[in-house]
Amino acid sequence: MRAWREVFLSAWEKEGNKHRAAAKKACKAIAKFAGVFPLGQPRLKLFQGWFHWLDGNPEKARLHWEEALKEAERLNMPYEQARALLYLGKHVLSGEEKAGVLNRSLELLNRLEVQHEAEQVKALLS
Repeated sequence: MRAWREVFLSAWEKEGNKHRAAAKKACKAIAKFAGVFPLGQPRLKLFQGWFHWLDGNPEKARLHWEEALKEAERLNMPYEQARALLYLGKHVLSGEEKAGVLNRSLELLNRLEVQHEAEQVKALLS
């Protein structure tokens, strides 16, 4: 099941800029949550990166996704690590670096038995 914040970002990605304001509001809401609960930091950084990617700022997106990965590793959150690696591989990296990051993501997702995202990664690897 997708979180409502993710729904707005997905809608923006699929249907265009008309969902930008709702996506921004959603990111602000998760920032409040992450301010109180540090375990929300990796997801906040993931969504902030996605927001900046959609907003046409790939450099800022990459920084947020890298921060999401570091924070998820620090907090020992393998699902969040896998998601950050997926976004880096999907949007930012290329060549062997992309393949390495996606394979690492796939490894984590398979270990966690998360099929939907694992299928996304497999499609990117083919």
